[in-house]
Amino acid sequence: MEPVKENYDVIIVGGGPSGSACAIFLGRQGHDVLLVDKAKFPRDKACGDGITGKSKSILEELNLVEAVEANPHGIFNGALVFIIGQKLDVDFEGFYGHVSRRMVFDNIIFQEAKKLVDTLEGFTVTGVSFENKKAVGIKGIDSNTKEERVFRAKIVVGADGANSVVAREVGLSHFKPDHHASALRIYYKNIKDLSKKLEIYFLENQELGVIPGYFWIFPLENNMANVGVGMSTNSIQKYKINLQDLLFKEIKTNPLFVDRFKDAEVEEGSLRGWNLPIVTARRKMYGDGFVLLGDAASLIDPFTGEGIGPGLVSAKVASGFISDGLKKGDYSGRLLKKYQDEMWRLYVRSYLKYHFLSKIVGNFRWLVKRAFRKFANDDDFKQLVTMTFSDTEKRRKFTVWTAMKLLFKAIF
Repeated sequence: MEPVKENYDVIIVGGGPSGSACAIFLGRQGHDVLLVDKAKFPRDKACGDGITGKSKSILEELNLVEAVEANPHGIFNGALVFIIGQKLDVDFEGFYGHVSRRMVFDNIIFQEAKKLVDTLEGFTVTGVSFENKKAVGIKGIDSNTKEERVFRAKIVVGADGANSVVAREVGLSHFKPDHHASALRIYYKNIKDLSKKLEIYFLENQELGVIPGYFWIFPLENNMANVGVGMSTNSIQKYKINLQDLLFKEIKTNPLFVDRFKDAEVEEGSLRGWNLPIVTARRKMYGDGFVLLGDAASLIDPFTGEGIGPGLVSAKVASGFISDGLKKGDYSGRLLKKYQDEMWRLYVRSYLKYHFLSKIVGNFRWLVKRAFRKFANDDDFKQLVTMTFSDTEKRRKFTVWTAMKLLFKAIF
């Protein structure tokens, strides 16, 4: 539905998974919503394309799992993790996830939102409007008419990604290299021995030991794969690493990859990079008249780099408090703070525990090497890997003390 008016209950900036999912939840509750995006769908977005347990549970609520499975996608039912010469092979019993290109996946959710709310594609937001320091709308350029347009709303939702205009306009776009990562993705076809498992490689070199990031191969449809590398921005700057050079050097010289990529074909134009604002930055997600979702709220998982799942969860949680505020006529930061509090309870605290583990991987490599050798066939350790990608509830209950017990076992 194209917008024919200038006033709405809610304006959502960004039609990716978090923005479109939020629009669906609010639209189903009868709220008057405008969803805008600078692109026209379908459109590509750089990503690892993995849809894990936390994403799948929200997709089930949105009744979109069948739509994902009816469109081109890959399946994963386990993980292969390589680190310091050790391989961990895990089957996800009772769970499988999808790998869906964002060109396909995002369009599925956006088209569903389009059935319920007004949408405007090709609209570049240039600013947020304020009255008495409260967000009351947006302004931007409509590429369809080349004219500036202004829309008003009781609540503005920023779901416009890592480089969020909304976050910038409300003064919450701070950049912290030690709480930020960068990644590069490319699509290949005909990689040898491609399986239905997420392949994750912690790379090594003589100077750095374990490189502070990881290389991945995720299976897509028709013998295609999403191949990429990601690393903390702080490490990239510290070690002067060029991700593109690293990606292709590994493919061409690493004994694990040379034969597998020998006859592989690159999908032309598929090499793309992106930024990952990590949840450890603890960005404020709300204010008077606005909330931030997904990457705009700096919700990237610090251990896996996943963004889709946290974005979808934030959409569901935020929509509940937004709806409550609309019913009460309360659009204040005091009410919308409940959204951030709930996100902290559900995910942020557990993410910080996994951030603790990532620091161990980077700073105590001898211990990690010993642990992987010892736990290669340990059922408890495999369960930890499984719940990282599948079981959100168990992951939330994972504690630092549990991690310490595993490390104790590794040492002794």
